[in-house]
Amino acid sequence: MKKLLIFIIGLPCSGKSTVASKIAEKYGFIPFSTEAVRAEFLAGERDKKEDCDFTPEQHKLVYGEIIKRARRILDSGRSVIIDGVYRSEAQRGEVFSLLDEYKGETPALCYWLTCAETETVRRLIKRKTEGTIAPAGIEGYKKISKEFAEPRLDIFKKLDTTEGTENILPLIYGDIASRFN
Repeated sequence: MKKLLIFIIGLPCSGKSTVASKIAEKYGFIPFSTEAVRAEFLAGERDKKEDCDFTPEQHKLVYGEIIKRARRILDSGRSVIIDGVYRSEAQRGEVFSLLDEYKGETPALCYWLTCAETETVRRLIKRKTEGTIAPAGIEGYKKISKEFAEPRLDIFKKLDTTEGTENILPLIYGDIASRFN
């Protein structure tokens, strides 16, 4: 099977990691989540921060590590999924550079997952109650949503996860299949 790079962005609790894990499970791709790498690199920092208010240096550290890991996997001939908020064009820049670097040999799919605010708040509360990794509290979500720059729709396919992720997975699976035919 050829390799593929999938880039998934969106606000907190929009279903990015859920979708990435489903793709990884179905196809054996290697997922990299900014939440997971941030938890690994900044252990203990989350407890000191309110609503995921990390510094630009911390974002750069996490995003740089994801690019390094993704490059290593792509170089080994395997497919990669990168998921994270990537709220600005500047933050997306390193991934775009990676896409350009592998352009001739690695097809890419880019998705922007959206979700209605009421459902996002419900998901945030559920994650807090369950004690799972949550990128932001409700106030953090609101802050991030104000700062989030909508991506270019000529690059990203916009998919709504308000009703859950199961309805968009067949679309993504079809996109993946079309890249391998």
